Amino acid sequence: MLKNPSLTKRYAKGLFEATKGTIDLARLEAGLIGKEKELSRPRMTVNELIKLCGFEPPRPVRALLAILIRRKRQNLLPEIAEAYRIISEEMQGIKRAEVTTAVPLNSKTKKRIEEELTKKYDANKVIVNNRVDKSIIGGLRIKFGDTLIDGSVETFLNVFRSRAS
Repeated sequence: MLKNPSLTKRYAKGLFEATKGTIDLARLEAGLIGKEKELSRPRMTVNELIKLCGFEPPRPVRALLAILIRRKRQNLLPEIAEAYRIISEEMQGIKRAEVTTAVPLNSKTKKRIEEELTKKYDANKVIVNNRVDKSIIGGLRIKFGDTLIDGSVETFLNVFRSRAS
């Protein structure tokens, strides 16, 4: 979830337009996980930030890093990478769904859910992120954009209880 969506989306959109969506920032995004403390250092150079990323980024990314450091916004980098990924996926017709279950989904079930959501929502591809939450007891809860499909046992029991009282 983006903490500063308007600013991070603006940077991500600028980078996307400059690169025409040809850069895969997944490596950058993965390299920055858990490095929030280092990113929030007030005095940081572009080379230090590149070293923190763990690889040599392309020229447009280096330019963005320089701008972020100059404006002391390098802490936004993980969110910018996430926003860039979202923009890139939208342009490719890829959508993400969060499926919450009481136990982890097996690959066959996950693939079937992806196929059904792809058909139902007219997407090129749907990527399912499985989240395990034992409190739903059974069934599943699908969050897809603004849509929530709740087929969990927990919700069924709550509705049943409220109607019974």
